[in-house]
Amino acid sequence: MAKKRAEDEATSIGDAAPFVEEIQRGAAEEADKVLSRARRTAQARLDEAQRQVAAEVEQILSAAKARADTEQRRILSDLSLETKKTTLKARAELALDVLGEVRARLERSRGTPEYRAMLKAFAIEGIRALDRDEVTVSVSRADEPMANAAFFDEVARDCGRPVTITPASALDEKVMGVVVRAADGSVLFDNTIDARMDRLADELQLIVSHEVFVSEAEPQT
Repeated sequence: MAKKRAEDEATSIGDAAPFVEEIQRGAAEEADKVLSRARRTAQARLDEAQRQVAAEVEQILSAAKARADTEQRRILSDLSLETKKTTLKARAELALDVLGEVRARLERSRGTPEYRAMLKAFAIEGIRALDRDEVTVSVSRADEPMANAAFFDEVARDCGRPVTITPASALDEKVMGVVVRAADGSVLFDNTIDARMDRLADELQLIVSHEVFVSEAEPQT
């Protein structure tokens, strides 16, 4: 009886083997599918993460490049402005040197006919600027010998209108040029070399300042 039952169990196991194998094979296939899906999902997530990182890196690099470009333009702009300021300053200093050389040359020309002609022209210019019928004219003590009665007669004659000229107190010996005053002392016209040099220097500084500040105000590209 026991032998019969053992034989029946062996027969039952043998009949179930294909079924068990099919189950195991199906389980293995299902496991492979699950693993495959998991791998695809993980790869997709990895790819997306890499794209996000790449996008963020590109954004950071782009912003950094934009800042670098802006800074580079600012530096170049500042450099250009400083270069222009230095150039203009050098020009101004050169112009002042030239004015100084002119003054030295005029000092060396004192006593010459050319210097006398300059004094006469300065006196006429001052008289015409004041537009008064009676004036006083002052010259340096060093120039008094040539600024005599004949000199003032010529000045009055060449003014283009009637004018009474009275020589006034002498200026310092180092002064070149003339100072013309209304006879009542209300106004004067300083037409000395120093005054003319100062006016030229002021005009020069205005030109330099204008060029620099206009450049600073211009929009940078």
